[in-house]
Amino acid sequence: MMGPSHENGPEAVPEHDRGIIPKAVRHIFAFIDEAEKDTKFLVRCSYLEIYNEQVLDLLCNKKDATAL
Repeated sequence: MMGPSHENGPEAVPEHDRGIIPKAVRHIFAFIDEAEKDTKFLVRCSYLEIYNEQVLDLLCNKKDATAL
């Protein structure tokens, strides 16, 4: 996202206008913040694109391993 809202940070976009990914991440970390302090969490994230019957891992560092 470009323009003034990007320059002001993510809080410049109202909650109801945010997409599923920012809402999900906020929900996950809110749950972690409310958990008991001695509880440990491991958070892993995958971000996939499915286009033309091909699945691509958008977070993969390997340029030659784009198709799953």
